[in-house]
Parts: sequence; structure tokens; C-alpha cells
Amino acid sequence: MHGRGTRATRFQAIPSAEADPTDFTPDGPLADSALMGATLNLSNLAIVRASPRKRLWIGVAGVVMFLTTIWTTNALLTPSAPHDRGFGLDFIAFYSAGDFVRTGQTSKLYDLPAVRDFQRHLAAANHFDLGNAYGPWWNPPFYALVFAPFSAIAFPTATLLWLGINLLFFSAACVLLCRFSPPGLNWKSWALLPILTLLSAPFILAVSHAQNTCTSLLLLTATITLWRSNRALLAGLVGGFMFYKPQVASLFALMLVIDLGWKAFIGYAITGTGLLLVNLIALPGTLTDYLHRLPSNVHSFQTQTIYPWEQHVTLKAFWRLLEQGHTMGDTTTLVTVATTAGALMLGLLLLRAAFKVRGMKNARRRRWNDPVYPIHRDRLIAATVAVTPILMPFYFDYDLLLLAVPAALFAAELVKRGNRPLERFDRWAVAAWCAIYAWQMINTEVAGKTHVNVSVILLCTLASLLIVRVGRADEMVERSEEGWRPVALPKAA
Repeated sequence: MHGRGTRATRFQAIPSAEADPTDFTPDGPLADSALMGATLNLSNLAIVRASPRKRLWIGVAGVVMFLTTIWTTNALLTPSAPHDRGFGLDFIAFYSAGDFVRTGQTSKLYDLPAVRDFQRHLAAANHFDLGNAYGPWWNPPFYALVFAPFSAIAFPTATLLWLGINLLFFSAACVLLCRFSPPGLNWKSWALLPILTLLSAPFILAVSHAQNTCTSLLLLTATITLWRSNRALLAGLVGGFMFYKPQVASLFALMLVIDLGWKAFIGYAITGTGLLLVNLIALPGTLTDYLHRLPSNVHSFQTQTIYPWEQHVTLKAFWRLLEQGHTMGDTTTLVTVATTAGALMLGLLLLRAAFKVRGMKNARRRRWNDPVYPIHRDRLIAATVAVTPILMPFYFDYDLLLLAVPAALFAAELVKRGNRPLERFDRWAVAAWCAIYAWQMINTEVAGKTHVNVSVILLCTLASLLIVRVGRADEMVERSEEGWRPVALPKAA
């Protein structure tokens, strides 16, 4: 009662005997009353008093309205010509590689002039304009085998077929993501995850560009499902297929092997050996081209053309855009030093967190029902996926769709927490999640004009918070005479 009375008097404006009851000055009593009344009205708003789940559904409605407004306005102000085709143009790189493999021209996979000529003829035959742009093949050669059958059919049909397959992969990945949450949630809770992911900017970019990010999402969620079940060999076997995009798979594989040990390494070795043999037998000579010509191709694109650094979410892209803008030429020493320093700092922090989690597991090797290790393992997985784009030299914004994985793990932990108040780091992390989700809608346009890639700043903030959470003491478990045990949490799913 004392607390309730104290809170009530805090919002009361009691004029003194000398006060003029008609005083409307900023310091007058009526102004104080108006201010306090406005504060009370704000605290009574439905959205303020709503549960987190209701706030998220309101957010979903807001995102739908925003996207509808943008698309409608764009359609009205910039109607496309009938021959103009801007949808799915990234698939042209996949289609080209598949055609080279199917027709036995594998030496052209990393030959930029040959790729450019093929794609210009393809664009002319299908009545869309590429201008001076073209899409090089950035992936390892074995991945081109996947697109050989697609190149045997017409390009528009192949694009739609590839899009349909990736939508199926996305649906399967969403099923696995929802299984990260505690059992017993009703549809109003678990449906938020696929819907928010579906409305995210990375998903829209991945689908509209006909990219392969949904494939990465499915492989990542499947590997994490096996990791969380302590099925080390299978996790390594499935995770090895992610190396069709080395920038996505490398750091994740290192963290998985550190945590699960030699069995996971054997799994990666088996898959890697299999892919290597396929490459050597089916595509002889292409591995040498990949190792020698791909680095020069990337360097040529990033230094001899006006490169879209605002579409990358790496430390290199942030410093390059900030220091050099869109000017061509080699990266300056300042950019290289700043990038290396930031990557080393975050990388070492993540590595330290990984060995700490490994130590927790070793200390409780015979107590698999111990609640401490799974919590920190999930936090390590979330931090690894979030920090990967920052540390890699090549990572496009549409691949931020993979952030759905740490978001799902983070949300699952908050659901288990129930009605207990969030700690400071958790509140900051929630704010960082919301900020990066919203900012990705406008980042490319803003960064292109201001030369400040805010998405990288937000992602660095989020990744740092997630790394700190890995080794932080957890309030969801408590020590007793028998050891660690879960805290009895209220059912507030």
C-alpha cells in the first residue's frame, strides 16, 4: 500500500497557497497537471498495457501496411515497361553456370568475359535489359552441378521453378525454427516467427532476387537441430553441405566442432571429401580455377567497378563506404586496419565464449539433464550466426535471413522465462533486434546516399550483446544442495 500511495502522489500536482490557479506558464501548476495527465493517458494506452505477443501482432500489421504503401507507391510512380524484367535477375548467374556445366564448357565458369557475353545474349533472347551489369559465379564449382538441369529449360520457367523450390525450403526451415520454441505454444505465439520472417527485408530481397538463401536457412536450421540433440556426426554431415557458401559455413563449422568435438569434425570431413571427389570427377580442372581466379574476380569487381557496398553487411563494407564512398580503386590502409581490428576483437570474444561453453559441457559430461549447458549452448549458436556477417569479407544483405535462427533461439529463451522481468542486456538485445529488423527496410537507400551503413552498426551491437550473454550467469537456474536446478517459472507462454 505504501508503494501504491507513493506512485499515486508522484503524478499529483498540488498547487501551493500562493499559486495562481489560472497560471498556464510552463512552470505553473496547471502545466504540471497537464503533463502528469498526459503521462497517465500514455500509460493507459492499449499498446503500452498489451502483452509482448499482442505488440508483435500490432507490429506485423504495421509492417504489412508499410510494405503495401511502398509497393503501391512504387507501382504508381515508376511503372515498368512491358519488356523490363527486374525480378529474379540474380538467378542469371546460377543459370549461366548450369549451362556451362551441361554443355561441357566448365572452363568458362570463372571467365568473366565469357560470363558477360553469355548473359547479355540470354537477356536479349528473353527481352530484358541488363545494361552493363552481369552476374559472376561466386560459388565453388561443384554447386554448379545443381543448376545443370535448370539450364535445359527456358530461363523464365527455370527461375520460377527455382523460386518454388526455395519457398518449399523456407517452409521446411520455418517448421524447424518453430520447434526451437518450448512445446505447448498456441498458434498465436508460434505463428509470429514465420510471419515476421516472411515480412522481413532479407526474405523479400532473397525471393525477389531468386537467391539461394532459403537453401542456406534450411541447412542451417537442420544442422542446429542436430547440434541441440548432441548428434555430432550427423550435424557435421549436414553442416558440410553449407560450404556451397563458405562465407556462411566457415565460422559456424568451427564453433560446432569446438562444442561437439571430433565426431562433428569427422562428419564435416566425410561431406567435404564427398564434395571434393564429385568436383574432381565431374568437373576436372575447375577447382584450380576456383582457387586462383575467384579471388582476382572478386578484387576486380570490388575495385574496378562502382561496387554496391551498401548491400554488404560486413566490417569491410562499413569502413570502405564510410572512408572511400563508391570510388573505384584499392582499399586504403585505414580501412584494412579498422576492419582487421574489429574482426579480431569480435572473433576472439566469440572464441573465448565457445571454449567457456565447452568447459561447461565437460564439467557436466555425465549430467546431460543439467539445465546450464543447453542454455549457454543455444546462446553460443545465436551469437555465432549473428557475428558471422561482420567477420566475413563477402556477405550480402539478403543472407541476413539467417538471423531468423538466433531470433528464434532468443525468443524461445524469453518464453521459458515467463513473466520474470528482463535483465538489462536482454532489454538492449530486444531493442537491437527491433532496430535491425526495421532499419533493413531502408538501409540500402540511406547508406547509398549517406555512405553510412547503419545496418552494420546495429548488427555489431546485436552480436556483441549476444556474445556477452553466452557466458553470463543465468537467472533461469539456481544452485541448491543437490547442484544446479531449473527455477520454477510461471506458465506465461
